[in-house]
Amino acid sequence: MAELSFKLASAQQKVNEFLQKYQLFIGECQIKVDPEVGEGTLATWQRPCVVVVKKPDVPESVIAHELVHILQQTLEVFAGYRWLYALLSEGLAEFIAQKLYPEHKIKHKLGRDLISVLYALDKNIVKEIIWLDNLKLAPQDIDLLLASPNVHPYWKEIIENEAEHLKRNIQRALQGKIDDPTFISLGEDLRAWKFLINPRFDSRRSEVQQILAEFFD
Repeated sequence: MAELSFKLASAQQKVNEFLQKYQLFIGECQIKVDPEVGEGTLATWQRPCVVVVKKPDVPESVIAHELVHILQQTLEVFAGYRWLYALLSEGLAEFIAQKLYPEHKIKHKLGRDLISVLYALDKNIVKEIIWLDNLKLAPQDIDLLLASPNVHPYWKEIIENEAEHLKRNIQRALQGKIDDPTFISLGEDLRAWKFLINPRFDSRRSEVQQILAEFFD
């Protein structure tokens, strides 16, 4: 465990140095080995701040990837559904890991590519994606997303029949001052799309749409 603890400390120091310009910081974390980590997965994380690795020889860059998820407190998403939320959060973790460890083996290439495009336009997207669960929603956002040509048809088809229900959920959350990100159905992806269709990304919109097409199609 001594070697793993050293890897964790080293990865945490590097990630915190990268995040310093955003005034973000990862506090004390723990690391443990669990051979039962899912097939094809080298590591995962547990709340509030535990990195779980399949084997002790896991690359340090993989630990750095999981530390980014810990900072964001990434929410679970339903299997079998393509989430923009997951594309952004996995992409950010991969992007930072590769920034710090050029030899890092990318597992989520499309996510990394998307973050690279957005980061080139605005470096503050790092902080925004870390805080994505806190992005405010309003009932009218549903109509804006459904009307936007930049929202993929795959996702529009999923929410268009739920539009009125989603609006009521958002209104109830606002009235009750509820900030739990899971209170609103599909709230993770609503926030992800609201973030992504921002006009500041329009100068490279064709690249963004190409990545989304590959991801959703």
